[in-house]
Amino acid sequence: MTPSAARQDTNWLEENVLDYIPWVNYDCPCASGYTPQVNVEVSGHGSSMSDWGVYVSANPEGGYVQSRVTEGTGYLDEGDVNPGSGGQIGAVHEFGHYIGLHHPGRNVELAEDEDEYSHTGRDEHGNEVEGAVDLMGEGMGLRPFYFNAWLERLNNEYPGCNFTIGT
Repeated sequence: MTPSAARQDTNWLEENVLDYIPWVNYDCPCASGYTPQVNVEVSGHGSSMSDWGVYVSANPEGGYVQSRVTEGTGYLDEGDVNPGSGGQIGAVHEFGHYIGLHHPGRNVELAEDEDEYSHTGRDEHGNEVEGAVDLMGEGMGLRPFYFNAWLERLNNEYPGCNFTIGT
């Protein structure tokens, strides 16, 4: 995510008066851009987790535990840290749900041979998706719209810098 402007938009007062106050800076931050980063810390049993709680279940022999996210808590199985079908790592897919992302085929009319994960075309918001390779489908591929929440936050915090998502 990089700003397309060197300075934030300013009004006449800001340009002609406030610019001369040393602690006022209208330059856009980080001209080379931002790269979203997620840090994960493993906490011991019984410790508090303020951002996202995770419960990990052991896989019963020959069994399967359905992973899911509800209200800031992830319910994962011990295999969710290993690549599965399509190379997808389940814990990363579930984290995508935590930050508000959905399966490509959620709330769209699906072809007879499709499900929410394999849908290719447009999602419910009109974004181009390809379920077989997308993280929120069956793969590990990232779509630019996955970062819209971060982009919106940067543009709200630094109006006029016009941050955009690079490829």
